Amino acid sequence: GAGGEVLGRDLRQQLDVPGGRSKCAGGGTGSEPWTSRDGCKATPATASIDEEIVQRDPTSDAYEKIAREYAQSLEAWSRQAQAALRDNQPITPPAAFPAQIEPYESHQSPAMLFNGMLNPFVPYPIRGAIWYQGEANHGETHSYVDQTAALPARWRAAWADDLPYSLVHIAPSQYRNAPAH
Repeated sequence: GAGGEVLGRDLRQQLDVPGGRSKCAGGGTGSEPWTSRDGCKATPATASIDEEIVQRDPTSDAYEKIAREYAQSLEAWSRQAQAALRDNQPITPPAAFPAQIEPYESHQSPAMLFNGMLNPFVPYPIRGAIWYQGEANHGETHSYVDQTAALPARWRAAWADDLPYSLVHIAPSQYRNAPAH
């Protein structure tokens, strides 16, 4: 967009070296998918997102604890089901799979777009970033301030502590079935 063109022009003039621009975008996405797990830990208000990511990581202690408890409950259920069959009794359903360890399946899930689209650029020098946020987080007025603080915190940790970062918002709008902002 126009912001990228201006940033590119300014960098070319200031640094007097050729450079490129990369556009990593996904229409209708919120800030959470573009924030890494470490970025979610950067602000207290987004720490719960980090906890959610940790629980879904099969290498984490939190995941192992929940999965082990679920596996044990299934073993107990299996013993009860076998006994019910022997006694010609009905079998009750097993416990539901724990939602907190279900794998993410959406590109809108926390850290997904960071991992897939931004993380591959980490080895390369980046001289600036623009976050163009529009509608996706429109219903999260108060928490969005903290969510957008987590973005540059992680991006700066990945590339440079002084990475220039611009936040661009579109004008407020009336959304269907939502109060005006």
